[in-house]
Amino acid sequence: MSLASTAIKDLYLFRDVVVPPGYRLRLYCAGSAPNGRSLLGYEFFTPDGKLLFDGREYSPSPHTSVDSDDSIVGLLDFLSLDPEENDSEIFEGYTPEQLAWGGTEDAQNIATMCFDHEDTDSEHHVLATFEDYQDPD
Repeated sequence: MSLASTAIKDLYLFRDVVVPPGYRLRLYCAGSAPNGRSLLGYEFFTPDGKLLFDGREYSPSPHTSVDSDDSIVGLLDFLSLDPEENDSEIFEGYTPEQLAWGGTEDAQNIATMCFDHEDTDSEHHVLATFEDYQDPD
């Protein structure tokens, strides 16, 4: 990633959060879709700092604030899909690392956290909250 693109992403950054157990998600403004809805860019890093997902096409529900925890949960829910349990066309263009990650215990735990956040009728309903990322340097 070039220094210029990093600076632009930082300029339009909405959220930079830690996703348990040690992942990092950055959400930034990526413009608007033709229908006027906000588009968010995202970068999802592994606990060791490796970029796993990078995109500019996430559009949260129109009833969700782009910088809210609900918006983060919506994106994480999508990123944590298991290729073994979902339609294959969703995963066209995924790297081998992304496909492998979808079946990991970490991905399953994040998917469960998202489900528990969204399932308001359940006795297990727990709102996910995310801490801001603190650069260790």
